[in-house]
Amino acid sequence: MAKSISRKALYTTLMASLCLSVFSAPALGQIGGFTKQDEDLKLAKNSPFRDPDVIYLEADNLENDQVKGILTASGQVEGRYQDKTLRADKVVYSLNSGRVVAIGNVTLINADGSTQYADKLELSDELEAGTAANFTSRFSEGGQMAAAFASRTTEGGVELYNAYYTACTACQSGGTSKKPSWRIKARKVTQNKKTKSIRYRDAVFEFKGIPFFYTPYLAHPDPSVGRASGFLVPNVGISGNKGATVITPYYFALSPYSELTLTPHVFSGANPLLEAQYRRKFYSGEFNIEGSTTYSSFFGNDGKDFAAEDFFANPEESLRSKKWRSHIFTNGLFNLNDQWKWGFEAGYATDDNYLDRYDLDERRPRFGLYTADTRRLSEQLFVVGQGDTFRFSTSAFGTVSLRTSVRRDPNNPNRIIVSREDDSTLPVIAPKIELTKYFKDPLVGGRLKLFSDTTVLTREIGTDYIRATSGLDWQKNIVTPLGIEVKPFTQARFDYFNLEAEGESSFDFSRSTGQVGVDVRWPFMKAGENVNWIIEPRVQLTQNFGDGKLDRFSIVNSAGQDVILAQDSLDIDL
Repeated sequence: MAKSISRKALYTTLMASLCLSVFSAPALGQIGGFTKQDEDLKLAKNSPFRDPDVIYLEADNLENDQVKGILTASGQVEGRYQDKTLRADKVVYSLNSGRVVAIGNVTLINADGSTQYADKLELSDELEAGTAANFTSRFSEGGQMAAAFASRTTEGGVELYNAYYTACTACQSGGTSKKPSWRIKARKVTQNKKTKSIRYRDAVFEFKGIPFFYTPYLAHPDPSVGRASGFLVPNVGISGNKGATVITPYYFALSPYSELTLTPHVFSGANPLLEAQYRRKFYSGEFNIEGSTTYSSFFGNDGKDFAAEDFFANPEESLRSKKWRSHIFTNGLFNLNDQWKWGFEAGYATDDNYLDRYDLDERRPRFGLYTADTRRLSEQLFVVGQGDTFRFSTSAFGTVSLRTSVRRDPNNPNRIIVSREDDSTLPVIAPKIELTKYFKDPLVGGRLKLFSDTTVLTREIGTDYIRATSGLDWQKNIVTPLGIEVKPFTQARFDYFNLEAEGESSFDFSRSTGQVGVDVRWPFMKAGENVNWIIEPRVQLTQNFGDGKLDRFSIVNSAGQDVILAQDSLDIDL
């Protein structure tokens, strides 16, 4: 039996009270990464359900006790108020006190697609304080939170008791319930709307049902706060050379555009270390700088310093003294306009083994145009422009070696030998200029590419090198009605080299190369149940001008700039 009730006191009390289930959703949005679905359940603006004075209630039975002033709906109760839908086995409303109680399989579906569940839910006549039993909230992204008991205070705050949260999906694909792989359990969870924060008491982190970390207190901002200062999740561990380790980062939200993170590292077997990271965003880009410092002496993989009887083969390489040791990394990337940007990167460490000893080197993300080899710091400055038909870059790049070995002389264990890679043998590339330009349909519908590359490489000890390359590349794809692909192509390039070995005079040379050819292929495909079969007969005929050899089926079979072409060739393949 369906009833439409237009009594404002009823719809307001009933539906607003049922919105108690929603109160925990903000508390979890930040932890679980909750986002609104692209298609929500909001009503159209002209929908009759948007009438603020009307609640639509549907139930198998509707009883109105006029003597006691109690309205009872039972049997597949479904209520609709604006963008929310309520389902329950039974709903009891007291007209005198305004008390509303929903009992049995209570479900509230919100406009954003999130769903809350409870065995029982009730609110006071003020519509500000209320409770829910066996409360569960599931989010559209798969996260879930549950509590044995939930209450809403008169100030609008929320308290959950014996609660847990997980970002794991609630069910398997077949609909079978499963336990989450991880979750946070807490004796009490409180959301304070005045301070816009969420606090946990006696929080336990579980993985596969096994508790692995406990904290008596945990807090974070609620989702209404984009960024807020406070402690981040600590890291506790143990290492062979530093002993027990406790890392407790503290985050400072300095402004909407800048932030600072200070991270003390406390070790049981080594002096503490302080790490700092500063990030600043600008209208055109961002700037980052990070560093660390500690006052300590060198220690080996076993965490021990050198013994009194130890001595260094080269006294200038001694690592024995205790001193300030530190590192600094910085980089920046800025847009000049929609097509042009520039950036830089630099790094420094007081000791070659400093980053490795404190596990700091692994944290450096890849940045810029170049990446240094293992245990080398990269330094670069670059300008890049890229559009639909061109790409240009000019850059300078160098590396600083951190490759050092510390070992004991096998013939004399007290004799310490320190070996370092010599930075003077490492190359510096400055400048490196690259240009690629495409032209649309310049010749009978083909594609023409002009390219050039200039590299100047120098080093203090070793051979210096200058190379300049320029050329053009034209090709066109033609597909016949029978599906045969015909690709005529041509290429021409010029290379100039200058080499200067240490202590010797420089010499230079140049070369010109060219290539004309056609590539023909005819692919046949047969679709199978689990695999598709493709057979492609292919013929390539080329006439090359220049010296050397060109591998089969490649116009330019090289990732670099040094390409050598054969005189001519006819290749057939299947």
